[in-house]
Amino acid sequence: MAEYTVAGADTKDRDSRQNLYFLVSGNRIIYQSKTDRNPLSDEMKLVSSENGKPTINENITFYEFVSGKALNKLEGKTNEKGTFKFPATASKEYYRTYLIQQPKTNDFQIMQVYGNTVYDANYNPNKQTRSTAQIFTDRAIYRPGQTVYFKVVNTKIENEVEAVVSGLKQKIDLQDANGQEVSSQDFTTNEFGSYHGSFILPKGKLNGVFYLRTVGEPRGYKDIRVEEYKRPKFEVSFEPVKEEYKYGQTIELKGKAKMFSGVALSNTTVNYEIKKRNIRWKYFWWYPQDNDNENSILGEAKTNEKGEFVIPLDLKKDENLEGIQIDNYEINASVTDINGETQSADTQLKVSSVSHYIKADEIKNAFSDENVKLKVETKNYNEQNLKKSYQVKLSKLSAPDRIFRENFKAEVQDLPKYSKEEFISKFPHDLFDKNDEIKNWKTSSVILNGTTRNEESLDFGKLDAGDYQLELFNIEGKDTIKSEQYFSIWDKGALKPAQKTFLTVIAPKDEVSRGEKAKVYVFSAIPDALINVFVQDGSGKTISETLPLKKGILEYMVDIPKDKSVSDLNLQFQMVAFNDVNTESATLKIKDTESPLKIETVTFRDKLEPNSKEKWTVKVTGNDKEKINAEVLANMYDMSLDQFAVNNYKWNRLYAPYKRVASYAVRNYLEERTYQKKMRYFNENYIMAPDFNWFDGVDNFIALQGYAAGAVAESATNAAYSLPAPPSSAGRKASVAMKRATAEDRIEVIQNVVPAPVNAPKVDAFPQEQQNQESLEKVAVRMNLNETAFFYPDLKTDAEGNVNFEFTSPEALTKWKLMFLAHTKDARAATLEKKW
Repeated sequence: MAEYTVAGADTKDRDSRQNLYFLVSGNRIIYQSKTDRNPLSDEMKLVSSENGKPTINENITFYEFVSGKALNKLEGKTNEKGTFKFPATASKEYYRTYLIQQPKTNDFQIMQVYGNTVYDANYNPNKQTRSTAQIFTDRAIYRPGQTVYFKVVNTKIENEVEAVVSGLKQKIDLQDANGQEVSSQDFTTNEFGSYHGSFILPKGKLNGVFYLRTVGEPRGYKDIRVEEYKRPKFEVSFEPVKEEYKYGQTIELKGKAKMFSGVALSNTTVNYEIKKRNIRWKYFWWYPQDNDNENSILGEAKTNEKGEFVIPLDLKKDENLEGIQIDNYEINASVTDINGETQSADTQLKVSSVSHYIKADEIKNAFSDENVKLKVETKNYNEQNLKKSYQVKLSKLSAPDRIFRENFKAEVQDLPKYSKEEFISKFPHDLFDKNDEIKNWKTSSVILNGTTRNEESLDFGKLDAGDYQLELFNIEGKDTIKSEQYFSIWDKGALKPAQKTFLTVIAPKDEVSRGEKAKVYVFSAIPDALINVFVQDGSGKTISETLPLKKGILEYMVDIPKDKSVSDLNLQFQMVAFNDVNTESATLKIKDTESPLKIETVTFRDKLEPNSKEKWTVKVTGNDKEKINAEVLANMYDMSLDQFAVNNYKWNRLYAPYKRVASYAVRNYLEERTYQKKMRYFNENYIMAPDFNWFDGVDNFIALQGYAAGAVAESATNAAYSLPAPPSSAGRKASVAMKRATAEDRIEVIQNVVPAPVNAPKVDAFPQEQQNQESLEKVAVRMNLNETAFFYPDLKTDAEGNVNFEFTSPEALTKWKLMFLAHTKDARAATLEKKW
């Protein structure tokens, strides 16, 4: 143990590290078996810090400390494998520190232990009995007085088996925005654990968030919004910018205003706002934040006959700004139609000094007997693939002839005080300067030098074992657009002499199959190295073993569990050498042998005629040749309502993969402590600034605001009130256009309070207008304008897994959202959404 005093430290400085001590030992303590449920039961191993070999049958003295006071001195001993455990004491403290001494060599180790509670080693939440009630509604937003259609499914899990709950009596109630019960109903679940019903929303209550809630167990709730909204008629959208762009250009941002019925909003004003924000601080932390934003730019544009509009975007670079400049343009476009409805859309556009960047897959590690392939994309800063050509440089590197440990790789000296020869003699496994970092290694040969490629899949074929640098680049003016990575190629037969790796682990990239064996390759250039292997399946138990390498390679074979509850296998490989402990992990993903439940449309049309008779079929599938017996919820509603609140069907599965995996990494490279002298407490004088009450004693303000709206109902032929038409052709056209208003416009106000009709003065219609009116009266008025097209909660699959249903399409001209939920008696489920 060594203690140092820092020269020149200010004794009055509370934060200065005035004294420092650390431990130097020829041995290291690593874990042999570890659990987070009872840290005091962990099994440790005492090994040589130089080569990782166990220190067997050696006496150990333990000093147990709590809050810096010695509590116990205990004796112990390593066994024939070099392992030991903490001796049992009467201490119940949660935080404790052990100073561990080897009397034979007088080496010391420090270990901190947190925890004194013993948990159930076999705990698994899937073995506990739990239940839930899931509530699904036809949409997420309603007006007062409308009907809410709902379906409830009850499920439970017991002894890791999940199923629906049939024959359950359950009460469900509707609560208003104040949490008060509005109405309630009683049901009994069917064989699929479900029931369905409806509530009529009250009028004259405070609007806001209402709730559907089950009473008692199982618990379930669903929130819905109740508002006096107006049904949207159109939407505004932007097209992505797919071409190249950069500073100094003016690009055209294209958008469209289109009714949900498909009709374009032509010759309509588009008001837009452009905000330019410098966002380079998001990519480079040293740049200041939020102080380079420019004033908004306001402007107008017009839609053409197709509803299209163009917003010019002037991409200006700030020439007074030093360093890399990255801006984000935020654009908002707002459109108001002739009926006063306003809709808007937002988009963003990132702009840099160059027109694109190069994105490539990471290679990292590969074998010499397989082709080295990677995907390459050239994208603009709007994330659109440009499919540009690029240049490739592939170089093989010459690595230093030393094995570097991990301890001080991040602490490379800038101004070496020793010569390189003297430094290496004292620290043979540490980096001398930045030239020892891989990015500064010398090139031994160039395989490709500036070759131009334009394919998205780049194939180098088979490469010899060694270390490589890959550069993908384009030159644009004075700027170089570059993507760079370093990777290694390994030979499965033997480690090449030039590859001086401390520890490298290569696991299968693809999923592995249950009941089979998987092979993991471990490489190390350390002579006579021993690899500690830890295998965990998530149950909390660890299989550990220590294995040697042959020719610098360990081919580790592992059995893949057949247990379906194990979704992946965690492997950790650990090496102790050169006073360093390096642990590399590999996770093997296990292929799921069971196919999930799936819903497919068999007969379906993405375009509907108003008031047409439709017959659709969907199919529910599972594993091969499995006969699916499922209950299906089919629902379709006006997708324009998603602008206010989006309705989603998400199945809550109670069973969830549960795993406990412990980390065997040891990160206390040099265990060190610091302390400093403390100044005695002294009284300080404070100056209290006066606190003025600016609002005459009123501390709390409550702002009340609301909206008042009236609506005039109109019959099929006569308005309650209308002004005389002006004697002009334009006026006659406007009058006729107003009378073309469909019942869809009027039905939106049927839930509101309609004022008493006002007697309008008698006005003689113009002959042409009267003729147009008579012709319009012969046109059938659209009546079925329901926002929910259908809600079929209890459809059943036939022997082939098919579900057939019929409906009459609504007459509203809009876009529709079709939603399906299928679930079985064993609580498997699938969802499907379609929009058109």
